Formats: sequence, C-alpha cells, structure tokens
Amino acid sequence: MLNIIFMGTPDFAVATLEALLGWPGGRVVAVVTAPDGPRGAAASSRPRP
Repeated sequence: MLNIIFMGTPDFAVATLEALLGWPGGRVVAVVTAPDGPRGAAASSRPRP
C-alpha cells in the first residue's frame, strides 16, 4: 500500500483528493493546504473548501 501526502487547495483539487481516497492501492496519510487568506474586492478572509 502506498502512503500518500496530498497537497492541494483550489476547488479542482477536491476531485483528485476524492479519487485518491477511493483508490484501494493507496492510503492518504496527510492533506496539506494553504492557510485562509483575503479574497475578493473586500479582501475578507474566507475558509477554503
């Protein structure tokens, strides 16, 4: 079994992570994302998906 450390933040990374979680040949042991930061014109902080 392959131990996997997944690094991804954007919305499109979610599908990849879900595929890895369902893969019988691997085990996701850690997920690394960027910290919440300012977004949009108001520069308010929002949690990432």
